[in-house]
Amino acid sequence: MSTGVEAIRQAAGGRRASERRARGRRVGGRRAGGRVAGVLLAGGLTLGWAASGQAAPAETTVAPPLGLAYKLYVGGLNALTFETRVALGPDSYDIRLQARTSGWIGSLWPFVLEGRADGARTAAGMLRPERFATANLWGDNGKRWVRMDYPAHDGPPTVTAEPAPSNDDRSVVPAEARTGTRDPISAIYGLILGQGEVCSGTHQIFDGRRRYDVAAENLGAAQVPESSYAVYSGQATKCRITIEKVTGFWEKYESKRRYPDTVDVWLARVGEDLPPLPVRIETDTLVGALRVHLTEVTRGPEAALPDAGLFPLKRASVE
Repeated sequence: MSTGVEAIRQAAGGRRASERRARGRRVGGRRAGGRVAGVLLAGGLTLGWAASGQAAPAETTVAPPLGLAYKLYVGGLNALTFETRVALGPDSYDIRLQARTSGWIGSLWPFVLEGRADGARTAAGMLRPERFATANLWGDNGKRWVRMDYPAHDGPPTVTAEPAPSNDDRSVVPAEARTGTRDPISAIYGLILGQGEVCSGTHQIFDGRRRYDVAAENLGAAQVPESSYAVYSGQATKCRITIEKVTGFWEKYESKRRYPDTVDVWLARVGEDLPPLPVRIETDTLVGALRVHLTEVTRGPEAALPDAGLFPLKRASVE
């Protein structure tokens, strides 16, 4: 296999385009993502983006939209697919992600998760969230979702959720603990495009139910080996992300332990006009060692995500 950008260019061909179209037709059926893996990818994967932290000029844009596809493996089995779409203009942004289980795991434990964040971009290039929403469907248990709307001033976001956190066997994150936080998507992508240092600092995140802090540590240069699972191999920067749970996690069954405490992320440039992106991710959870590999990079219409049927959201309890 070739290394770096050359490998990605060779991998993105007609065969994968047809696979994406077929995958889009199957989403309404049994394609989905396990709850632990879904949280890992929607949170832990995007947390890995924070580690890039390399400042980009304010005029940086992603037009046409950029698409990144990943696959998660447990014990060598493809358990989950994860895709993200990034549209970034000079004064606005719209970022979407989708995760779902694959193969026989998807047949036994069907789960699909989708997240969206959009807002304004300041003259300095910072992302200011206006709306955030995430929804997931686990088998036939019904849809769970959260929506957050941000005020124009620096106050806490308004949370609309189904089920409400107070009816979900978890503590409710108070308004004062929400103040000064950002949703996980806006926070992480903002760090990539903003003024942070490489793999440094602690960041406060609130996803509508859970409040947690994220700290990044630069472990230095590392080599990503060739693998039949991935499209990238070559030089990268290895970062360790430590996640500190604050409040809002499930209280029953000690399920706070279900979430990983650390995530190792390998970042590399897969395009000359792109910031360093996660090309490999590893972490350990109660279900075993999880490995995530970048499998595809697309631009324009090919970056569109299939309709998972989770949006639009309905009105529910406000807390």
